[in-house]
Amino acid sequence: IQDVFAKATGVASVITYPDGRPITIPSNFTKLCKMIRSVPCGAANCYKSDSVIGAGLDGGPVIQPCLSSGLIDAGVPIRLGDRVVAHWMIGQVIMESGEKLKSEYAKELGLEEDAYLGALNEVHKMSEREFQSVVKTLQVFADSLSRLAYKNYQQTRFIQEKEKDIKQIRFLLENEQGLSEELKASEEELRQNLEHVLLLKEQLEISERHFRLLADNASDMVFLMENDGRIVFASPSVLEIIGYKPKELLNNYPSIFILKEDYHLFEGLLVNAGNEDFSSKSFDIRLMKKNAEIIWAGVNGKRIYDENRKSFFIQVSLRDITERINTRLAIVDSEKRFRMLFENMTNAFALHEIILNKEGMPVNYKYLDVNPAFERFVNLKASDIIGKTVTEVFPGIKQLWIDTFGKVALTEQAVYVENRYGDSDNTYSIQAYSPQKGQFAVVIEDITQRIIAQNALKKSEELYRALFDNISVGIMLLDRDYKVTMANGSMLNMFSLDFNQLIGEKCYHVLCKSDNMCNDCHVFNSITKGTASQCEKSFKRLDGTEFIVRSSVYPYKTNDDYNEGYIVLYEDITHWKNNEKLKQEYELARKSSEIKQIFL
Repeated sequence: IQDVFAKATGVASVITYPDGRPITIPSNFTKLCKMIRSVPCGAANCYKSDSVIGAGLDGGPVIQPCLSSGLIDAGVPIRLGDRVVAHWMIGQVIMESGEKLKSEYAKELGLEEDAYLGALNEVHKMSEREFQSVVKTLQVFADSLSRLAYKNYQQTRFIQEKEKDIKQIRFLLENEQGLSEELKASEEELRQNLEHVLLLKEQLEISERHFRLLADNASDMVFLMENDGRIVFASPSVLEIIGYKPKELLNNYPSIFILKEDYHLFEGLLVNAGNEDFSSKSFDIRLMKKNAEIIWAGVNGKRIYDENRKSFFIQVSLRDITERINTRLAIVDSEKRFRMLFENMTNAFALHEIILNKEGMPVNYKYLDVNPAFERFVNLKASDIIGKTVTEVFPGIKQLWIDTFGKVALTEQAVYVENRYGDSDNTYSIQAYSPQKGQFAVVIEDITQRIIAQNALKKSEELYRALFDNISVGIMLLDRDYKVTMANGSMLNMFSLDFNQLIGEKCYHVLCKSDNMCNDCHVFNSITKGTASQCEKSFKRLDGTEFIVRSSVYPYKTNDDYNEGYIVLYEDITHWKNNEKLKQEYELARKSSEIKQIFL
């Protein structure tokens, strides 16, 4: 039972004394645990861990990491009456959501680290839900085994006592001819009791065979079927998995829950089961639950004979593998999308494996995969690259590149480089990262046009800055809250201001010495109308001198026509205004003189 349970569930299994010493030969033990137990101190730690888990089993199943290997273990008690006589231990798995185990323990035990890590990578992985289901099933089996063992123990004692009584009676019958009728009646009663006990024993054996059948297929749906597929036995798990009660399926056919499109697979099992050389058959199939939900199941069918081997049944176990199938389909879909992206991406991509010398230093690397863009980049076919080393493909490769990429593969730290390739004037960016230790991938992008655009932008910005700083017109940039975000030198000189006095301040605070927005503010007019605005206004410098400026406000907008801020141009027109005033005064004086001449 222990071997079959371990094989069916994919876990290691052993039955131990309460102190952790094994009673049975371990089943399905991992290579890792065999390595650890081969060392005396490792074996001692394992026994100690089993006993620690066992110490808490009085209250039911216990799940916890092994104190020796760190793998996840569990245990349930086996009882004889009220006394715990053994522990059924399972586990040696890694939780899919658990922390990554490390190799320091190998050094502590004196084991070879690479072999230890290799064995660790082979350890079976399970989801927490799946492992808890296995433990729950184990508890049911252990409880059943405990009940059967205790019932067997009681029946054996009863049979032994009755057989002893019968022997005594027969002895008396053989040696006491004058035995009373009462004693004969007693013998008859004992004989009847013995027949009853033998009948109970036979029923117990039948019950145990059913139990073994369930144990062979832990946590699965189990059916016994006639050779035409008619169901004669269904395990209780069918209610939880497909929603039918076992009695609903008895004397029915699997077509009641097997999807019509997949039923031909099951019919193939029935046909093959009749062949003399048939042993077992496994396949995947879709089932329809009672609520019409579709699930996937892994099917295993084998032929079992009755005691006389005159007729046979088909034993069929079905395991819900929907989650596994969905995961597999998701992976296939993801790989398909990745391959499509991989083959159609414009950037060159290549995956490599680093090659080390005896000292562990990078000396070469091998191409594992390349995309079509990489083929175009190096002007070679994938068949001429994949599987070959870089020194074979590019004999003149510099050791610097091997060292750089080797560091990425060994430390799993990404690097980014911009460089030219061959005799080309083009510039390329090379981004290298490690998808797993010992490997690295490179993504190569032609960034020549981006570099050209950046240089052009930089030159444009330099020209703009030169124009901005040297133009005679004062320029000031405002945001929508009237705060100054930029000003050129002419603006600062015109108002005798320092850069830090102006930037970040509201324009009317600094220029007009006011706490409130100006009544005739042409910036406000521009904000309101969304168009350019112009006005003339007098200002005073810090030294008290007055000057006149003509200011023009222009809104600047984003691509979606949103006013992001305003450009204000200031032109000092004091001299021009003064000349205009003198001209007006001269003209007035001239006209006055002409009038005087007329009347004088």
